[in-house]
Amino acid sequence: MKKLIVAFTLCIFTISVLHAQKENSYFFDGFQDAQVVYKDGRIYEVKVNYDFVANTFLFIDTTDNNEIKEFFDPENMAVVRVGERAFRPASSGATEILQAEPPLLVQYKGRVRPQDKKTAYGGTSATTAVETIGSISAAGQRYTLEGNGVILSEVSKRFIIEQGNKKKNFANEKQYLKIFSDKQQELKKYIQENNIDFNNIPDVIALYNYTLSL
Repeated sequence: MKKLIVAFTLCIFTISVLHAQKENSYFFDGFQDAQVVYKDGRIYEVKVNYDFVANTFLFIDTTDNNEIKEFFDPENMAVVRVGERAFRPASSGATEILQAEPPLLVQYKGRVRPQDKKTAYGGTSATTAVETIGSISAAGQRYTLEGNGVILSEVSKRFIIEQGNKKKNFANEKQYLKIFSDKQQELKKYIQENNIDFNNIPDVIALYNYTLSL
């Protein structure tokens, strides 16, 4: 294991993070100890979190005044391990490996909207004319920090089934039943009897494993 050091040839850039950034835009409560594994086998130990506003992993660089930075080359990262959880970095959102075999993953995607601005009469109005104080650059776009114009409106989940070289996605019952159209009757019964909630990850894992047992 090696500590992440500035001399290492990682392509990173500092994100300007002001106090306006709220922790509720992060995946975890606080930055967590993690192992970042690269495709070429290198492993680094850092404290990480995932920012839903910019949809990117961040880390604390203890060698540079504890600056919060973004991994500039997530395409070269194989996995980020946080405790017992494992994530595949992707520009389209953090993808968690729910189980390795049979493969089932879930991708989290943050959605932002302009913060409601106070009007002259004490109300609020959502507008694109937002403040630009405090911002970050990520994935080729610039985002104002939460509390200064842009806020996290929701985090969506999209499940991914990997079957050989094929990937199939679903987010609700209708999409799931379409993938397993030959087992619809049995699956509809199971979903109803077990009150399967497609927003609940353990429910989806149980449903998928049951499906493969048919």
